[in-house]
Amino acid sequence: MAALRVRSRPDLILVDIIMLGELDGIQGAEIITRDYDIPIIFLTAWTDDDTVSRAKATNPYTFLLKPYNKNEVKVVRSILLCSEKLRRENCWPPKNDAPSCGAP
Repeated sequence: MAALRVRSRPDLILVDIIMLGELDGIQGAEIITRDYDIPIIFLTAWTDDDTVSRAKATNPYTFLLKPYNKNEVKVVRSILLCSEKLRRENCWPPKNDAPSCGAP
């Protein structure tokens, strides 16, 4: 299996399920989740039961269907960054009186 190298730590990774090369996006997401604990958002047009099952097993943040729009990605990214910030600060799930995360 191919090795993945992360030179800098991104806040999240958008992963297309169908990719050229040795690994598909789901296999790549498995490695990223296991080795780096970076949240994954899958982008795909594939919705068959097997693909969705395999993707769900990687515990992605969400699964966006193509064609997607820029605003949809922007909103999902903002919510993910907020929840990840709270999770890493041990404030997740937020309480009613919890401060906003202030993520972009």
